[in-house]
Amino acid sequence: MKNLQRQAAFDQKYDAIVMEKSQAEVPGAVLEALEDKHQEELEDLLLQLYEQKAEELSNLLLALVEEKANGANTIARNFK
Repeated sequence: MKNLQRQAAFDQKYDAIVMEKSQAEVPGAVLEALEDKHQEELEDLLLQLYEQKAEELSNLLLALVEEKANGANTIARNFK
């Protein structure tokens, strides 16, 4: 969905560039617009990766805390 919106925005930007810029300016302006689009895509991918890794780390920490609590409970039961 986001990629479709991004592509539509790029297409509009491209059409505006072609209409507003001279023939000599078009390639540079299109290249800049394409680089902006790619930068946005990379930022989205990095955010997704960050969120995924944060969730994995959170789950790992929760599992370690549970394991530690279970171990402490086992030790407490054995020494009662």
